[in-house]
Amino acid sequence: MLFSAESASYAGHGYIVLLGKYANMTYCPECGAETESEWNHCQICGTNLPTQAKTEKMSSDFDSVNSKSNLPLGQKGLFAGSGIIGIGALLPWMSVNALGTTLTKRGVDGDGVITLVLAFLIAGAGIYQWSKKTQIVGVVGGVIVTWLSGIYIVDPLAGVTTESSDITQYAISIEMGLYLTIIGGAIAMLSSAYGFVNEGSPDSSKRPVEEPSRDTPVTDADTSDQSATDSTE
Repeated sequence: MLFSAESASYAGHGYIVLLGKYANMTYCPECGAETESEWNHCQICGTNLPTQAKTEKMSSDFDSVNSKSNLPLGQKGLFAGSGIIGIGALLPWMSVNALGTTLTKRGVDGDGVITLVLAFLIAGAGIYQWSKKTQIVGVVGGVIVTWLSGIYIVDPLAGVTTESSDITQYAISIEMGLYLTIIGGAIAMLSSAYGFVNEGSPDSSKRPVEEPSRDTPVTDADTSDQSATDSTE
């Protein structure tokens, strides 16, 4: 035989070493020349090379941004719902056609201020921390927004005083802002409820397990178990 098992083993080892060497190669971003990891600049063109520390920092920053973008589904829904509530509060809630003239009333001209404040509160709570308490805040805030906007959809004159009751002789139409508000409230409520049931606090699973203290006193039961083990051996 031309090749023995030992020579084949050496050849395989050399191939692995060569493969590892080429896998760890770095190249100059300017001229493409092969560089060493400890070099500060390219020996061919003089271009400054990124150090290992900078590369690791960039990698860690990327991982941090990537982890922040991977938000739980319930938290994403809460942010979407609060955004829709805020947009709805700034848009017209209803319009009145009187004598050929159309008058509109935005949400912030009335109780839409309440829904706008609630949108900021639940969104801020979700940004600060996604936990059971935040999810409860989202559910309560979503219920209030849905209930309040639902009242105006069922009875557009809910906020009209008796002195202005003559407005009932005109045609009143529900506008897009009110529909967006109730949709946003429902999304925020359901997303928070989903997070409460299925997600909880995502960081709780990452908490390190506490090791028992070294100062824990040894009981008689532990001593007897150790003695029994020694005698068995």
